[in-house]
Parts: sequence; C-alpha cells; structure tokens
Amino acid sequence: MGTFNGFKKHDFEFFVNMPSEDMPPENHVSYYQKNKDTARNIDKEFGSFFKDMDIFLRIKFKSRYKWKAKRLSQGFGKRFKYVWGAFYTSKKIRHQDDIQLFMNFGKFDDDEAPTFNVGISLRNIEDEDRYNLYKINLKSNSKEIKSIIEKSENKYAFEDDDYRKISGEVEEIFTQWIESPGSIWFSFNEKEILDTKNFIEKIKSLMRDLYPIFDLLIRKESERA
Repeated sequence: MGTFNGFKKHDFEFFVNMPSEDMPPENHVSYYQKNKDTARNIDKEFGSFFKDMDIFLRIKFKSRYKWKAKRLSQGFGKRFKYVWGAFYTSKKIRHQDDIQLFMNFGKFDDDEAPTFNVGISLRNIEDEDRYNLYKINLKSNSKEIKSIIEKSENKYAFEDDDYRKISGEVEEIFTQWIESPGSIWFSFNEKEILDTKNFIEKIKSLMRDLYPIFDLLIRKESERA
C-alpha cells in the first residue's frame, strides 16, 4: 500500500477546462497535447490507487479478481473526459459486458463539477441472459445485500438499467432497484477528494460494503452456470 499520492487542485482544473462535448475532436486532441503532463499524472495516480485497492481487497477478502484501468491518453480525440477502471470476473467475457466493481474520476457532464465515483454496475451488460442471471441472484440474495446497505454508514445512490435515479426511503429504493438494477454508487466532490487521507479511508469503507455484494453475485452466478 502507499503508491497513491493523491489528486491535486490542478487535476480538477484539467477536467473543468476541457472542451465541451459539442466541440470537434481536434479540440480535444489539442487540449490533451497542451496539458499532457497533468493528464499523465492523473493516469499515474489513478492506476496507483487501483493497485492499492487491489492489495487492500486481496488482504481483506482474499480477492482474486482482475482489474483494468483506462487512461486519459487512450481516449483523447474521442471526447474521453474521465479515467475509468473496474474489477471484473476472470471468466472469458469482455469486462465491459459483465458486472463491474468500478471507480472513475472526471467530468461526466458539461454542466457539472468533476467527481470521483465508486460503485457496482450491471447496466453495461448487453447480454440479456447474463443480465437476468445477475438479477435473479440479486433477488435471491436480497436479504443479505439489503442488510449490508442498511448497516452501512455510507449513503449510496441507485439507478435502474435505464439510467433513471431511484429516490425515496431505503426500503422503497431497494425494492425498486432489484427489479431493474443498473448501478449503486457513491460520489466524492473536490473537497473530499483533495483530503487524501480521509479519501483513502472512505474508499476502503465503501469497498467493505460493495466488494461482498460484488463477490456474492459473481459466486452465485458461477454456481448457476
């Protein structure tokens, strides 16, 4: 542990000053070229953070899941405005098409400030049969999963598989979510991210909630296969 040095103020400025979505690709390429040192630092710190979390999960839960991170430098010219990474299963399935325990950092809307997000995503699964298997597993283990969420000190956001945010009391949210699960996640703002020590500890707290859910759904899916 300890390879992550933390994100800095200029990392946020990099995302804030990015060309908007309606600008042509060459504007994005030019912006990256002018700010490539900052972009490379974001890539480096994000990758280091994933390595640290991988070690944490291996020690805490004996995790054996693989992870992959996409760099800013891989996306410029394609309006790629954030870094993204995920833990995924070791099966012979493209990680983009399977359940993900993800982290991402960047600007996800032209009108919003940059955020760092941690969560589980199912909505990216295009194979309907695979998605339905996970949904069945989620329902059959709903009592255990709901208990984890209710006992947690962390307040998660929920979206269904059509990107619609679900609101209400926990009981109502969870009941609706397991019928059409999209994502469950937690977001950090700039102030929270720049407080590096507390940011790291909070991510560990989130992983203590989310990893058991992620692992449970994968193990149950494997048992059904």
